[in-house]
Amino acid sequence: MPEAEKLYSGCLEGSAGQLASEFTAYRHSLRQVFRDGPIAIYERSRPGREPHEFELVVIREQKERVLLDGSIIPAREAYPNSENWGTYGWSFPFSQRELVFELGRRMAASPCSYGQWMRHTLSHWKDKGRLPNAGEDAALVAAYPKREPSAA
Repeated sequence: MPEAEKLYSGCLEGSAGQLASEFTAYRHSLRQVFRDGPIAIYERSRPGREPHEFELVVIREQKERVLLDGSIIPAREAYPNSENWGTYGWSFPFSQRELVFELGRRMAASPCSYGQWMRHTLSHWKDKGRLPNAGEDAALVAAYPKREPSAA
Protein backbone atom coordinates (compact mmCIF):
# COMPACT_ATOMS: atom_id res chain seq x y z
CA MET A 1 0.00 0.00 0.00
CA PRO A 2 1.46 3.43 -0.94
CA GLU A 3 2.44 5.58 2.03
CA ALA A 4 -0.24 8.19 1.26
CA GLU A 5 -2.87 5.48 1.64
CA LYS A 6 -1.74 4.46 5.12
CA LEU A 7 -4.47 3.73 7.62
CA TYR A 8 -5.06 6.39 10.20
CA SER A 9 -4.24 5.14 13.67
CA GLY A 10 -7.67 6.08 15.00
CA CYS A 11 -9.42 3.76 17.37
CA LEU A 12 -12.37 1.74 16.05
CA GLU A 13 -14.55 3.11 18.81
CA GLY A 14 -13.54 6.72 18.23
CA SER A 15 -12.11 7.16 21.74
CA ALA A 16 -11.14 10.56 23.16
CA GLY A 17 -13.41 12.36 20.71
CA GLN A 18 -11.60 11.00 17.69
CA LEU A 19 -13.74 9.94 14.75
CA ALA A 20 -13.84 6.16 14.36
CA SER A 21 -11.88 4.68 11.49
CA GLU A 22 -14.73 2.24 10.81
CA PHE A 23 -18.43 2.79 11.34
CA THR A 24 -21.86 2.25 9.79
CA ALA A 25 -24.07 5.07 8.52
CA TYR A 26 -27.16 5.01 6.32
CA ARG A 27 -26.90 1.19 5.95
CA HIS A 28 -23.36 1.48 4.57
CA SER A 29 -20.03 0.47 6.09
CA LEU A 30 -17.36 3.14 6.04
CA ARG A 31 -13.66 2.35 6.50
CA GLN A 32 -10.96 5.00 6.63
CA VAL A 33 -8.12 4.36 4.16
CA PHE A 34 -6.35 7.75 4.30
CA ARG A 35 -6.01 10.61 6.73
CA ASP A 36 -3.83 13.69 6.74
CA GLY A 37 -4.93 16.19 9.37
CA PRO A 38 -8.65 16.83 8.92
CA ILE A 39 -8.73 15.33 5.40
CA ALA A 40 -9.81 11.69 5.21
CA ILE A 41 -10.90 9.17 2.62
CA TYR A 42 -13.34 6.40 3.48
CA GLU A 43 -14.28 3.37 1.42
CA ARG A 44 -18.05 2.95 1.35
CA SER A 45 -19.79 -0.40 0.92
CA ARG A 46 -22.92 -2.31 1.77
CA PRO A 47 -22.28 -4.64 4.71
CA GLY A 48 -20.63 -7.85 3.52
CA ARG A 49 -19.89 -6.48 0.03
CA GLU A 50 -16.89 -4.99 -1.72
CA PRO A 51 -16.50 -1.17 -1.60
CA HIS A 52 -18.23 0.68 -4.42
CA GLU A 53 -17.44 4.29 -3.59
CA PHE A 54 -14.96 6.63 -1.91
CA GLU A 55 -15.95 9.51 0.32
CA LEU A 56 -13.41 12.32 0.58
CA VAL A 57 -14.26 14.32 3.70
CA VAL A 58 -13.15 17.17 5.90
CA ILE A 59 -13.39 16.00 9.50
CA ARG A 60 -14.42 18.93 11.65
CA GLU A 61 -14.22 19.59 15.37
CA GLN A 62 -17.51 20.01 17.20
CA LYS A 63 -17.51 21.91 20.47
CA GLU A 64 -18.92 20.46 23.67
CA ARG A 65 -22.70 20.93 23.83
CA VAL A 66 -25.17 20.92 26.70
CA LEU A 67 -28.58 19.46 25.83
CA LEU A 68 -31.87 20.74 27.21
CA ASP A 69 -31.96 17.90 29.75
CA GLY A 70 -28.55 19.01 31.08
CA SER A 71 -26.60 16.10 29.61
CA ILE A 72 -23.32 16.96 27.94
CA ILE A 73 -22.07 15.87 24.56
CA PRO A 74 -18.29 16.22 24.77
CA ALA A 75 -16.19 17.91 22.10
CA ARG A 76 -15.43 15.50 19.29
CA GLU A 77 -14.57 15.04 15.65
CA ALA A 78 -17.51 14.87 13.27
CA TYR A 79 -18.11 13.37 9.84
CA PRO A 80 -19.95 15.74 7.49
CA ASN A 81 -23.72 15.38 7.60
CA SER A 82 -25.86 15.37 4.45
CA GLU A 83 -26.43 19.15 4.62
CA ASN A 84 -22.66 19.68 4.41
CA TRP A 85 -22.12 17.38 1.42
CA GLY A 86 -20.51 19.32 -1.39
CA THR A 87 -18.81 21.66 1.08
CA TYR A 88 -17.08 19.20 3.44
CA GLY A 89 -17.72 15.85 1.75
CA TRP A 90 -17.65 14.43 -1.78
CA SER A 91 -18.44 11.00 -3.22
CA PHE A 92 -16.50 9.35 -6.04
CA PRO A 93 -16.92 6.01 -7.81
CA PHE A 94 -14.42 3.35 -6.78
CA SER A 95 -12.95 3.46 -10.30
CA GLN A 96 -11.62 7.00 -9.55
CA ARG A 97 -9.18 5.78 -6.87
CA GLU A 98 -6.10 7.63 -8.20
CA LEU A 99 -8.02 10.90 -8.55
CA VAL A 100 -9.48 10.66 -5.04
CA PHE A 101 -6.13 10.04 -3.36
CA GLU A 102 -4.46 12.83 -5.35
CA LEU A 103 -7.29 15.20 -4.38
CA GLY A 104 -6.90 14.14 -0.74
CA ARG A 105 -3.15 14.80 -0.74
CA ARG A 106 -3.55 18.16 -2.48
CA MET A 107 -6.44 19.26 -0.29
CA ALA A 108 -4.48 18.43 2.88
CA ALA A 109 -1.59 20.60 1.64
CA SER A 110 -3.73 23.52 0.47
CA PRO A 111 -4.45 26.53 2.68
CA CYS A 112 -7.63 27.27 0.66
CA SER A 113 -11.24 27.16 1.63
CA TYR A 114 -12.01 23.43 1.22
CA GLY A 115 -15.35 23.78 -0.56
CA GLN A 116 -14.13 26.46 -2.97
CA TRP A 117 -10.91 24.56 -3.61
CA MET A 118 -12.78 21.36 -4.48
CA ARG A 119 -15.33 23.09 -6.73
CA HIS A 120 -12.63 24.85 -8.74
CA THR A 121 -10.27 21.87 -8.84
CA LEU A 122 -12.98 19.48 -10.07
CA SER A 123 -14.22 22.04 -12.58
CA HIS A 124 -10.67 22.36 -13.94
CA TRP A 125 -10.35 18.56 -14.09
CA LYS A 126 -13.65 18.22 -15.99
CA ASP A 127 -12.88 21.10 -18.40
CA LYS A 128 -9.22 20.32 -19.10
CA GLY A 129 -8.96 16.62 -18.33
CA ARG A 130 -6.31 17.17 -15.66
CA LEU A 131 -5.87 18.65 -12.22
CA PRO A 132 -4.47 22.19 -11.94
CA ASN A 133 -0.70 22.59 -12.22
CA ALA A 134 1.30 24.47 -9.56
CA GLY A 135 0.71 27.90 -11.11
CA GLU A 136 -3.02 27.34 -11.55
CA ASP A 137 -3.26 26.06 -7.99
CA ALA A 138 -1.37 29.10 -6.68
CA ALA A 139 -3.94 31.36 -8.37
CA LEU A 140 -6.71 29.42 -6.63
CA VAL A 141 -4.99 29.81 -3.25
CA ALA A 142 -4.70 33.56 -3.84
CA ALA A 143 -8.41 33.77 -4.73
CA TYR A 144 -9.63 31.66 -1.78
CA PRO A 145 -6.99 31.90 0.94
CA LYS A 146 -9.04 31.19 4.04
CA ARG A 147 -10.18 27.82 5.40
CA GLU A 148 -13.58 27.45 7.00
CA PRO A 149 -13.82 27.43 10.80
CA SER A 150 -14.55 24.29 12.77
CA ALA A 151 -18.14 23.19 13.21
CA ALA A 152 -20.07 24.85 16.00
